[in-house]
Amino acid sequence: MPDGYYSGDKPNPNLRAFVEQHLKERPYDPETDGYDVSAFDKPIETTKATAIYNMHTYWSKKPHDAIRQYIRHYTKPGDLVLDPFCGSGGTALAALMEGRKAIAIDRSPAATFITKNYCTPVDVDELQRAFEELKRKVKPEIDWLYETRCDRCDGKATTAYTVYSQVFQCPRCLEKVPLFDCVEVETSTAKGKPKKVSACPHCHKRGITEEISTRGKKFGAVPVLVSYICENGCKPTRAERRHNDPDQKKREYFEKKDEIEVTARLEEVKKAQPYIRTNFIAIVRAEREQQQIKNLVLTCRDATAIAEHGRNLEKPVDGKKILRGVQDALGFLFDKMSSLTTFETGEKLEGVVSEDADELLDEYDIVSKTNKYAGRNLFGMEPVDSICEGHRSGEFWVHCAHPGELKCVNSSSVIWDHDARQRRTVREVFESGTLPIVTAIRDEGVGELRLLQAPSSHVVENGVQPVFRLTLSSGKRTVSTGNHRFLSLEGWKRVDELKPGDWIGTPASMAVNPSHLYTDDAVRLTGYMIGDGCIGTDKQIVMSYSEPDIVKDFDETVERLSPGSLRGQIFRGKALRGVRLETGPDSAVQSFFKYIGLLGVLGRDKFIPPDMFFLPENQVWILLSALWTTDGTGVAMESSRLDRPLSGQTSRRSDIKYYSKSERLCRDVQALLLRVGVRSIVRPHTGSLGGRKFPNWVVAVTTSHSKRKFLQNTKVLGRGNWSERMLANVPDVGDDTPFPTCLIPDDAVGVRPSNGARMRKQAFKGRKTVAKSVLEGFRADPRVERFLDSDLIWEEVRSVVPSGEEMTYDISVPDHHSFVVDEMVSHNTTLALNYAYNNAYVYDKNIFYAILEMPYKQLRRQLFTLHSSHGKFVTDWYEKDRRAGIEQPYLGLDYRKIRDGRLSDSDLARLKIVAQDFKATSKGRLFIWKPPDQVSIPDIHRKAEMFHNKFGCDGIVIDYLGMVKPRYRTSDALDRINGVVTDARMLALNFARGKGTPVLSLFQINRQGKMRADKADGRYDFAAIAYANQIEKDADVITYTYLNDQLRKDAKFYLGCMKNRDNPIFERMIGKILWQTKRMRAIESEILDINNDRLLSGQERMSRSTLLSTGDMIV
Repeated sequence: MPDGYYSGDKPNPNLRAFVEQHLKERPYDPETDGYDVSAFDKPIETTKATAIYNMHTYWSKKPHDAIRQYIRHYTKPGDLVLDPFCGSGGTALAALMEGRKAIAIDRSPAATFITKNYCTPVDVDELQRAFEELKRKVKPEIDWLYETRCDRCDGKATTAYTVYSQVFQCPRCLEKVPLFDCVEVETSTAKGKPKKVSACPHCHKRGITEEISTRGKKFGAVPVLVSYICENGCKPTRAERRHNDPDQKKREYFEKKDEIEVTARLEEVKKAQPYIRTNFIAIVRAEREQQQIKNLVLTCRDATAIAEHGRNLEKPVDGKKILRGVQDALGFLFDKMSSLTTFETGEKLEGVVSEDADELLDEYDIVSKTNKYAGRNLFGMEPVDSICEGHRSGEFWVHCAHPGELKCVNSSSVIWDHDARQRRTVREVFESGTLPIVTAIRDEGVGELRLLQAPSSHVVENGVQPVFRLTLSSGKRTVSTGNHRFLSLEGWKRVDELKPGDWIGTPASMAVNPSHLYTDDAVRLTGYMIGDGCIGTDKQIVMSYSEPDIVKDFDETVERLSPGSLRGQIFRGKALRGVRLETGPDSAVQSFFKYIGLLGVLGRDKFIPPDMFFLPENQVWILLSALWTTDGTGVAMESSRLDRPLSGQTSRRSDIKYYSKSERLCRDVQALLLRVGVRSIVRPHTGSLGGRKFPNWVVAVTTSHSKRKFLQNTKVLGRGNWSERMLANVPDVGDDTPFPTCLIPDDAVGVRPSNGARMRKQAFKGRKTVAKSVLEGFRADPRVERFLDSDLIWEEVRSVVPSGEEMTYDISVPDHHSFVVDEMVSHNTTLALNYAYNNAYVYDKNIFYAILEMPYKQLRRQLFTLHSSHGKFVTDWYEKDRRAGIEQPYLGLDYRKIRDGRLSDSDLARLKIVAQDFKATSKGRLFIWKPPDQVSIPDIHRKAEMFHNKFGCDGIVIDYLGMVKPRYRTSDALDRINGVVTDARMLALNFARGKGTPVLSLFQINRQGKMRADKADGRYDFAAIAYANQIEKDADVITYTYLNDQLRKDAKFYLGCMKNRDNPIFERMIGKILWQTKRMRAIESEILDINNDRLLSGQERMSRSTLLSTGDMIV
């Protein structure tokens, strides 16, 4: 070294000479020179906190101090040490430091380069001088970044160090707090032992101790303390400031620098970016691709032609995805066009401002002579339009609202996740960071009651809230907030509106895409061990059994699955009581139970592995058979009929039950039975053994139809011909699934299935339910047929009780707005449409509406419902109804009645008039696009450009931003939504080849913002949209609507403004909501007198400058 250093693809020419020289100095004779060194058996003492270790970041580096101890023990001074896989050269360095010679070899150029610099001697004094010279040169470019001011003398100071603290979210108040700010509180564990915890400071001020766990989700580190050195003579020279200092004279913990100054001073640094060969190749390819696309755009005006040209280009790659076909080509090309093409529109894109004075005056002259709002989109609310002066081309407007009917379930609520193919809790889904595919009811239950699989759009944590526990007659139960809605016979009902005796829709069975993860033997073994196995420790895995056919089946199952895993049988006296299975790190059985999560689980905590709910149906029956073989029971009995004691007639029945100490296991068994369409109930039970009572749980199969299905598909061992005997006692009466008697209309006439006789509802007076086979007699009535052909059954509500406060979560499901939780059908809500309606119908604009959260048909219903409350209809029909003495005169058609097909004859006639009027009089086009999959802003851009080329596009609505897919993949949620916001801003500016268009995007306010607004009289601030902070920068206008329980009850709302780039921020105003049409009206543009809740007279209406429809906002 350094002459011995060599890097290349041929043998080192210096290596042979180096070794030969060493042999001359230290000749070696194998006959006389022995090597007898004992093993190194001392503890190694070392540290990584050395300058040498921290000099580089090579992945396999080792502390050289540790290696020196080996070198010292195994070699003598002057020996030659060979390291053929040297890595970063720690061994070579250690050898040199111990007075040995070294040969270091590695295939990696980076490794040998580091080794060379490690092992090359340097002149320390000369190196020190070089460092000082470098320090002198870079000091002016670096020190200014650390400049600050002393809080005591206001003189110059230098930052010494900064303390960063990780930010966590309080699970109760949902405030994000640095760990640095948390209060240390003495508490106790569940066993009463003292414990110190870090408590949320906000909750602590209210007398509540809420622990901030460092195992929770991290939101990044923030600077919380700065230590600085005063250079103006203060004693002591060091001082510090904290980010939460109460002294207002304290400075920011960082001295803020002007962005322009920082950019200018770092400009030279940017220019020094090195370009290696691969960078250069990428640049050349990008330039070539850019030129191809520019040529393509100039020669092709038709989208199909562009796609055809796209086929002839090299296959573009988006991240790791190779794009193929017309659709992908279109996406790729339009995306590149947006970023690479210079628009040729006649619009001025650049110029010297001082030379444009005449153009400015000409522009003003044109504007002053035209309507103030010409060419602009109006909201139709006079106070907003008069201040904002319309929605201009290229302007990005974001309207925010908190989902007023946000419905939350608690952390233990269970969903069927068809993406992960697991049945898991909402909390597990949230912590996984994935979006589940859930079971939902199609189109909110409008029309056919069909279940399907639907992707969710987000799963969010909504803080600790008061919750209710809902329990059904089958024992199913769930916990949710009071405003969470479930499907009842009367429609969607809030939990706090349900009462005992109501009926809730639940799935008749759970259809899944089966997962073929396990063999039949693995499933059977799982069922046996859940029932009678002991797997609570990895030291001993035992199966208890005594019946010969169970012994044989279990042993054969284990041997097929893992030969040699049976260790030995267990006897009590001479009686066989069980078998031990092989344990240890090499045990396949132990590894299997660890994999499925059952190893170490005690009997009272047993459960069915989450992914076994997605087994193929034949394996579900194998699992149920094994469970019933171990802990299931079946009793066939015959007894005298209590209703006819003198007749001598008897009744037969079979009870099929499963018992366990584990409540979770029993509820899992109930869900597994649901998977194959078997009805059951679960309830607590008191067992007894040896005269001693103990708590237990039981699952009982109900209805003859379900019992026969269970017995025909299971094979329970150890009880002879048990299934045949039980089956003989279960009558074959068809499908006796109970349905509520109230489903039969009072005027319906049916046919009795047994004899064809006519029957009416009166025949079932006093009966709460009728069998499905009986209800089939009324199938001719379409009001009954809808329920007979559905995927739902109906269960009675047993209780709805407050259940304290718990952490809650919300799941949103686009299109269908419902999901199955704890085997019940629940719901979430929608947003609104006023801007598009007003511009398309009132102002004759062509609006492109991208709806990502609900079906096209649902939005269409809302649009026609909205039109039904137009002034021209209300003026005439309100007066007619009032003169006819109708208690509630006409103000518009009821959306829910249109959705459910429940309009009266007169209202149906009015709906036809409304529909034909909209068709005949609407001059503007409102184009609604519901994409089949999640789309990005470039996807919306492409579709809107096609609409624009055909009709002209005066504005774009995106409902809503949170549902838009980011253009580039990133794992960071903030980067994802901020990327979407920036793309939406560029869409407003660059649409129609640079002309631009107004873009209105809807956005959801976070729960913390809603909580702050509740305390601030309904006023939102920018913190409410902090999880997408790019909105504050990119949006030209930010407005919001606010609702709380009292406003909702009074049918009112607040409309406010957080930002208005080019105009004043308007004062918050109050409006009134007409719930049946989902219309919101601003006071200033109303035909309703808000203060007196009365309809204005014709003369008063004529004095207003806007129509009724110009004050609308749909929620």
